Amino acid sequence: MKDSLGVVRERNVGEIGGRQAGTCPEGYCEKTLRLEKELTRWKREEAVLRDIERRYLALLDSPLLILLILSEGRVLFMNRRGEEFFGFALRERPRFLLSEYAASGYASSVESLFTPGSDGAVRGGRLDFAVRSESGRERRIDCAFVPGVYQGAPVLLGAGYELPEGGEEGSETDSVDVLLSEREDLLFCSMDTEYVPTFMTEGFRNASVRIWGRSPDQNEALLKILPSGEHGESFRLAAERAHAGEYAETAFEAGELVYSCSFAPLYSKEGEPLGISLLLTDRTELCRLERERYAEAESFQRLFASSGEMMLIASVEDGKLLRGSPAFLSWMGYEETAILGRTESDFALYADALQRERLVNELEENGSVEDFEV
Repeated sequence: MKDSLGVVRERNVGEIGGRQAGTCPEGYCEKTLRLEKELTRWKREEAVLRDIERRYLALLDSPLLILLILSEGRVLFMNRRGEEFFGFALRERPRFLLSEYAASGYASSVESLFTPGSDGAVRGGRLDFAVRSESGRERRIDCAFVPGVYQGAPVLLGAGYELPEGGEEGSETDSVDVLLSEREDLLFCSMDTEYVPTFMTEGFRNASVRIWGRSPDQNEALLKILPSGEHGESFRLAAERAHAGEYAETAFEAGELVYSCSFAPLYSKEGEPLGISLLLTDRTELCRLERERYAEAESFQRLFASSGEMMLIASVEDGKLLRGSPAFLSWMGYEETAILGRTESDFALYADALQRERLVNELEENGSVEDFEV
């Protein structure tokens, strides 16, 4: 005897639910509404992730910033501006040593960036140095390097800009101010050793007003506008760690707003401390989605466990059974532990492999399938 089944795709998981004789129609409607809500939520989350991806791609395509990822002094990644600066594409010189392209007199300074400290950690720093480009021309770069993780391994993340040739004193800062200060999508600030901002993007100023009610006045330390309490204290501690030469991160909440705060020490080309940098990242929407996802997961768990309908969750990729509702397990005569790890074919849910393939194809195209008989 065949049962009428409804199927919905949830990322790489398929959910199969069938009516059991004697259950009320309201239960089926409740499940349908819940599945529609799940689909709407996934679409909304996908839109947010695409927006985040667009912002990161815009940063990578910046005509000013040279972005690098390095491991043990070798360049694993550089953006298009970096390739223009060095004069070749990374695919032509994969994993090249940065120090090999440093101009005469700068190689040892570059190598020192990747020398582990007494604790074995590579701390990076900021360095103004000259590079020999592919054409033989010397070009100068001011670049800050901070520790990070790339593909599970420790690396240094570098962000810098090309310094103008033969400019007057102060032209380097002026160049950055003109190109970066008006950026609203970059929430960046640099501070001196007294935590007084020396540079802020327009995006950072706007974020300061949203988070702390105002942006710092001229010659006013950023720490003075922080609120008292736990959040203000964690921000201060992270700033002090960066001031002491360590990379530090914390999160800051202001009402419904959530920002991650990344601090890094700044050094002169002689290695003298100049202050710290601060990069804010808006995590409000991601945190909201995580809370919503957790609440919906809890709701689903309760609904799944109490439902009188036959439901089965299985992997779309290989058909492995992941969970069965109490009604389904009772109908099959199994404990849930007995079905976990087994496949749909073990229970002959489909007439043949072609029937399951047809189901998966419909899921790929439509996102959900109803009234599919097995």
